[in-house]
Amino acid sequence: MHPPKAPIPQPGPGRPFAARAAALAALLVLLAPLPGRAADGGKSAPYPIPYEVQAAMEHEAWHKALQDIEEFMGRPDFDPWRGERLYFARIRCLLSLAEVGAAEYWDAIDALTEFVHRFPDSPRRMEAYYDLGRAYAAVGFHPEALAYWKMVAHDAPEDPVAAKALLDAAELLQRLGREDEARHLLERTVSQYPDTYEANRARLALGILALEAGDTEAAEARLREFRRRHPKSARVEPEALYLEGRLAEIRGDGATARRLWIHYLNLVGGVRPRAEILFRIAESFRREGRPLDARKYYLVLKHDYPEQPEALFGRFRLAQMEGRGLSLLQPGAAARDRRRRTTRLLSDILTRYPRHPLTQEVRLELMRLHLAGGRYVDVLSLGRDFVRFTPASRLMPEAVRLVDAACGALERTPQPLESLKEAVGFGAAFLERFGPTPITDRVRADLETLWPRLIRALFARQEFRAAFESAWACRLALPRSRRLPEIKALGERSLLAFDRQLLARKRPLDLANYHFAHETVMDAVASPMHSFYLGRAWRELGCPDAALRAFFHAWRLEPKDRDDGVELLLTWAETAMDAGDPKAAGDVLRLLEVLAPRETRNPWAALLRARCAAAGGDWPGALAAYDRALAEAKTPGIRADALAGAVEAAARAGRWRRLRALRPVMDRELPPERRRPLYVLWGDAALRAGRPGEARSAYEGAAALGEAPDAALAVRLALALEQEGRLAPARERLEAGGGAPDSIWTQARAVLAQNLAFWDGPAGLFRADLHRAPGAAGRAAK
Repeated sequence: MHPPKAPIPQPGPGRPFAARAAALAALLVLLAPLPGRAADGGKSAPYPIPYEVQAAMEHEAWHKALQDIEEFMGRPDFDPWRGERLYFARIRCLLSLAEVGAAEYWDAIDALTEFVHRFPDSPRRMEAYYDLGRAYAAVGFHPEALAYWKMVAHDAPEDPVAAKALLDAAELLQRLGREDEARHLLERTVSQYPDTYEANRARLALGILALEAGDTEAAEARLREFRRRHPKSARVEPEALYLEGRLAEIRGDGATARRLWIHYLNLVGGVRPRAEILFRIAESFRREGRPLDARKYYLVLKHDYPEQPEALFGRFRLAQMEGRGLSLLQPGAAARDRRRRTTRLLSDILTRYPRHPLTQEVRLELMRLHLAGGRYVDVLSLGRDFVRFTPASRLMPEAVRLVDAACGALERTPQPLESLKEAVGFGAAFLERFGPTPITDRVRADLETLWPRLIRALFARQEFRAAFESAWACRLALPRSRRLPEIKALGERSLLAFDRQLLARKRPLDLANYHFAHETVMDAVASPMHSFYLGRAWRELGCPDAALRAFFHAWRLEPKDRDDGVELLLTWAETAMDAGDPKAAGDVLRLLEVLAPRETRNPWAALLRARCAAAGGDWPGALAAYDRALAEAKTPGIRADALAGAVEAAARAGRWRRLRALRPVMDRELPPERRRPLYVLWGDAALRAGRPGEARSAYEGAAALGEAPDAALAVRLALALEQEGRLAPARERLEAGGGAPDSIWTQARAVLAQNLAFWDGPAGLFRADLHRAPGAAGRAAK
């Protein structure tokens, strides 16, 4: 017995999926109640096997024997309870036909299940269980096979098939890669059945396991023990020849190894062992520098055993021998086509047999091809598989060299964004999954170089959110990196750019949601400008209290000597003003004066001071501040606010000359919808101050900006004209004014019309005297 390299067979598509359920239930079938037996209780003598059936089976004419048995069992007078021998002979025929591919193993399984159910007391019951294990193993139902074999060894250790069951279970476990369990069963076979054929095979199998583990001395000891016990069969036992050939190969005696293996080929008939030995012979010739002899065996594998893994490895060797390795990198369409075919071949081998010893060379060859083709991340992935599957390989230094070359190429040459993402994703996953390996330090160094480059590439593409999240992931993955300060700076820069992007796109709610969805990360970042932008988002959402809290948090984090601290304080003060808290706004502005005295000429600051003064009723002070802001302002928005504020402050302070000076500037720079209420405010202030002419001029400016009749403005203008003594124009204004019938201004218009009618009567004779009354002249002069 030698360690197989073929894949473990799986259930074929020709059998229904329910077959596994049926297989699992096979053991339970044995416990089911038996159907009624023959009338005599089943005690009649069993049918003998007919002579013609015996003759056919002796000559291995399985089809004829099976046909004769089924014909006999199909007779009307056939008693199934007397047909134990015939049932078992039929099973032998079905198994023999299945072994040569002339029947389905499932037919044998059905027959065996029926046999153990019908004849539970048969002396052949354990042999039937053993055969069920063989059949299930052949169709790939390995747990069922192991269950039957272990049941035979446990329940009937004295039965002749018990040793076979242990040995076959050990072989299957070895094929499944469960070598410790296999070794345990082999040792049990030797100790429990020391003088049996199966024990001899178990000794040889233990020697092969020792050889695979690198223990040549133990393997030689097992072979010597076998020769001592069976000196005559050492040259005819296939496993002994296999093991002896392997030991000769290790000693460097290739000729002896090949001679023993060719003898082995003459003794075995299985496809799998023959394919392995043919490949070993070819490899022996290749190592001795005899490529033509090796080529013959590789071609035999390719053509005669295409389904065996050795056939793929033979194709790999043929590709190497034909110059399909690195020589494929020569220019030309034919060379590129050959390179693609070879790459597919090597990838197929690695996919199907990732742990096979020879895949180390296949993996290295594919790494060289990918490196030369610029597929550097694929080289790293193969290097990862190398340390994963073969960490103690003698070829590890070459794998490390190729990984180092791929990392160096990634670092030296510009990579597109997708390649950077792939390389960084590979490196981060590798460090997360693997501890110290021969390539860990190189992968980490490569990651430290490529990750900041990826963040910058994302930033350049304006993928600011992805850049920030990548920087944060980098901080977590490389907490002790020497480039951590650079990565932190890139992350903060990306976060602030993302904030500005959201605000510019009028998406303040998205900014607030992102902050609170990643609040733990934001607390760790502790970016003052991010808190500032969060405050701006709250302000745009109409939540001044939340905005003020965010601004205060930003101020606590903000270095006081930075220029963006000025913007923070001014926005903070403006938000406080908008929230109706001029005192808090004033406190912030005084803090600005202390920390940044040069900002006293800042038009935005002057505008806010003016608003504070206006909120406190200090209109002269507000006018002076508005004038300073107007003189310094270059931004249209600040200039417009300063101009509007100056007009209001001048009107409320009674600075009529200043108002008249501001009028042409206002008409030139402010839109009509903003000028009209300022004219009305101006007129109201003048009217209250007893300056009807000033009021009339302002109201006329407002009227010129309106399209529809305005009852409120008509009343105001009529009142100013009336106070000027111009009753007829006042009446005309009242008559032209519109408005709803039930509005207060319509009612005021009616009252004013009655007043005008009063002055048109006899009271008009006294109007001139009233205007000449004491104080009237003084008011007119003012």
